Amino acid sequence: MEISSHPLPIFQTPAARPRDPTLDTLRGLSIVWVIFVHCLYWFPHLAHGWPALFKSFFLLEMPLIFFLAGWSNALARRRSLREFYLNRLQRIFIPYVLYAAICLGVVVLTGNALGFGEPHASPVRALLWQFLLPFSVSGFSVAGDCRLLFLWWAVWFVPIYLLVVCAFPLLHSLCRRGRKNTLRLLGVLLFANFLLLFVTDKTVSPLALYLVKNFCFYSFWMTLGVAFQTHWNKEEISDEARIASREKRARKIACRVAGVSFAFLAFVCFFDLQKMELRPKFFPYALDMQGNKFPPNFIFLAYSLGVFSLFFCARSKILKFLNFLRSCGTLKIFDFLFRSYIKNGYAIVLFHPFAFVLLYVFIYNFGNVPTRLARGGLILDFVFVFVVSALLGMAFGWCEKIRLFRTAGDKTPRHSAQEKGGTQ
Repeated sequence: MEISSHPLPIFQTPAARPRDPTLDTLRGLSIVWVIFVHCLYWFPHLAHGWPALFKSFFLLEMPLIFFLAGWSNALARRRSLREFYLNRLQRIFIPYVLYAAICLGVVVLTGNALGFGEPHASPVRALLWQFLLPFSVSGFSVAGDCRLLFLWWAVWFVPIYLLVVCAFPLLHSLCRRGRKNTLRLLGVLLFANFLLLFVTDKTVSPLALYLVKNFCFYSFWMTLGVAFQTHWNKEEISDEARIASREKRARKIACRVAGVSFAFLAFVCFFDLQKMELRPKFFPYALDMQGNKFPPNFIFLAYSLGVFSLFFCARSKILKFLNFLRSCGTLKIFDFLFRSYIKNGYAIVLFHPFAFVLLYVFIYNFGNVPTRLARGGLILDFVFVFVVSALLGMAFGWCEKIRLFRTAGDKTPRHSAQEKGGTQ
């Protein structure tokens, strides 16, 4: 079915741009980071005491993904609003439905072979229900065997991403009206996240509060990505002195943002405003960012903004290191696998739980778990899941390209950095 072209709406860029290799590399890195974080939390690595607190400081993957989504969507080819929404909805929903169908089929067909329970038993119904309502909210989630949980632990972001993407045209339109309007929009989203600190699920519906908090938090990061592309990245400066000066000024701003963010974080978590003294313990907000992430609150926003600012300052060195690994003759296999993370990011995010299922079954049947964990199990887990997830991306990357309804823009060559690969 063809959809006729419409006039270019205000949120669209005037023309498609060539692919941005920096954006591609960061997109691949963000998906790899998702895999690493899930290795930290889906298996009992660093599970107690200070190590458990320390590993929560790696939780930057989702803010980075939504920042890159704003950046990449701002690079999109021209589309009407109708075409934009139709394209995005198909790109998000079709792979998701296919993944859900495959998960249900695997559970029904394998049964006890993978430890999911008897075919047609309660795990099947539980999994089906979880895909219909993929929210990690108390009272809205189902419990089950760990291998069953793997299949839907990562799908919570799908409805959240869908909500934020639906707001993208408005966010982009506001950002294009000037830097002052962009700063006002970011300020409004910051203030909204701050106000939500004082709203509890005792006064509003837990599900509604969960969605609002996630929407405000990740809309901030998508807006920041749009602002980066609109007011920073699109400027073409040929003078090396001006480039160096702009970069130096940006790093100073990023360092100040990081300082303010970490100072606020320390103040809230350690200082008692009523007694005007240091808290004897972390209350009511803990430094454990995993607890602040679901749903994301202003504490997690302050933390992620601080870490992201440091990441921004070090991005050139990080990119150089990744490019070195990809170009190293003895590590050609890394480049081969990393390309899958760039091209098939969304498919990897959806299907990588099967890598954890395989690893879990392998450990359960053939491995001494305590001994393995004591001998660098985290590294072994990450290498295994990294390789298998890349192969799963190659196997299922085609599902990202399925279109039931073709738009006028789909007929033209894909030049924009937004169109190929990655979680957008």
